[in-house]
Amino acid sequence: MKTRLSAICLTLTATTMISCHEKKTEDAPWILDRFDDIKILRYEVSGFAELPLREKELIYYLAEAAKCGRDIMFDQNFKYNLPVRRTLEVIYENYDGDRTTPEWKALEKYLKKVWFANGIHHHYSNDKFVPEFPKEYFLAVAESIPVEKFGDELNALRAVVCEAIFNPELYKTQLNQAEGQDLVATSANNYYEGVTQAEAEDFYRAMADPADPEPVSYGLNSKLVKDEDGTIRERVESRRYVFAGDREDCLLAGEGARRCPGAAEGDHRSPD
Repeated sequence: MKTRLSAICLTLTATTMISCHEKKTEDAPWILDRFDDIKILRYEVSGFAELPLREKELIYYLAEAAKCGRDIMFDQNFKYNLPVRRTLEVIYENYDGDRTTPEWKALEKYLKKVWFANGIHHHYSNDKFVPEFPKEYFLAVAESIPVEKFGDELNALRAVVCEAIFNPELYKTQLNQAEGQDLVATSANNYYEGVTQAEAEDFYRAMADPADPEPVSYGLNSKLVKDEDGTIRERVESRRYVFAGDREDCLLAGEGARRCPGAAEGDHRSPD
């Protein structure tokens, strides 16, 4: 019941990774990078340069909206994915030390894996990545960077980020599918908080109409949480951001796509 938004975001994110060239690049390398079991490939979209301006504008706004969907996907996969990613990105952008050491190369590879998998868990196995650099190195590198580069929010979450990356007993799997276990309580994904599998199943079962021959999928694009008084409720994902500073850009991207002249044609119009 929590797959549709992820599939959409994955498709849109893949679209933004496509390389659009005005000239053919037959002599360009198709494999741009390799790490662990992953290859980053170059794709050429022929004919992009010949598209009308209004269609290019629509693609631009859709690509911007896809970036916002990417952050939602990071957040859904694990509640600390965004702080982890952004801490690593600040380090990657601002570290002035030796970038040729094995430790730095391992940190760089770890960040690439986080980028590719939309979080700290493997995109197929769901197991948490094991860092190939020590915690002491990570802290030393982070502390060599001025604190203002991270900002108050990331600085406050430094210890949480370290635990998420380096503690092997925490957040072991994004999606536990072992028989006989509470699949909600033992999974690290961010679709639920404070609820058990039985409570989640009862909540959505009560929403369903057993007489509906074509039932809708409940629980998409939301997080099920339990309040302090024990009340279980849904929190809509599109209104929830760990880093609220990006909200305005995301709203502008979505509004731009809806108002773009190219959006008035075909079946790709938003139902909103």
